[in-house]
Amino acid sequence: MRADGGRDFSLAMTRFLEQQCVIGASYSVADEHLFTRFQAFWKQAPERFDHPSLLGQFRVELVKRGFYTEPGGKRPHWRGLITRERDNQGYEEEIARTQAG
Repeated sequence: MRADGGRDFSLAMTRFLEQQCVIGASYSVADEHLFTRFQAFWKQAPERFDHPSLLGQFRVELVKRGFYTEPGGKRPHWRGLITRERDNQGYEEEIARTQAG
């Protein structure tokens, strides 16, 4: 990893969370989905470099920022955030239910 790679990665993670995610205590997102979104974001990021352990660093950054995975189960889910399109989908479904009822 580059000497300034940790800082660059942290900056990219900040932008990813701001642009691609919604933060909220009631939210939960599958690790696999969140990382897939991050990988796509990372490939376009100006800070991008060939990171030797992208998934591991991604998870470390989330924990540093106060997110945690739900205990148990084979597929971890991160508590406290969701990707924007999933938040929008839930909002649209809620509006449809409200209008129907």
